[in-house]
Amino acid sequence: MPEGYYSGDKPNPNLRAFVEQHIKERPYDPETNDYDVLAFDKAITTSKDNAIYGIHGYWSKKPYDAIRQYIKHFTKPNDLVLDPFCGSGTTAIASSAEGRQCIAIDLSGAATFITKHVSYPTPQERVIELLRLLRAKIDHDIQPLYTTTNDQTTPPSPNGYTIASGQDCMNRASSCTRRAGSTPTTCLRKPGST
Repeated sequence: MPEGYYSGDKPNPNLRAFVEQHIKERPYDPETNDYDVLAFDKAITTSKDNAIYGIHGYWSKKPYDAIRQYIKHFTKPNDLVLDPFCGSGTTAIASSAEGRQCIAIDLSGAATFITKHVSYPTPQERVIELLRLLRAKIDHDIQPLYTTTNDQTTPPSPNGYTIASGQDCMNRASSCTRRAGSTPTTCLRKPGST
């Protein structure tokens, strides 16, 4: 579990230490505070058609790139952003993308679970490893769905291509059989091939 992550019905025991450390590193002094940011007055053009937005559904989800524009405007790199109703973690993602730290809080266990998992990226190598493990576990169940049999092919051979035309869908892979030695090989000629 990521450091500082907490999900439960009591206050996060790590929150005070996190905020105190942040204050120690970047103390607030009203005498020297130079924060003077005008209201955000730009039109936001955004889309819900991106991988981050489409990763999961959530009833009040906003496009992260819209939130990112606000964070960039109102904060500086390494600032601390507070989202007391984090929902699906959009503010945490946008904060991280802009080089800010974020405290994401929500009463909903589902919200904190989602936020945790979208905010802490999994290394690509780990994702590939998990996909290989998953394939090894389900390949024997899935592979029969992608094989073809007919009178000419024994044992069943992998179906490399399926051609669909209107309502008539016909598996053409099994209709073109060539013999390489004594082993039947199923194929479908691609355009331009012999």
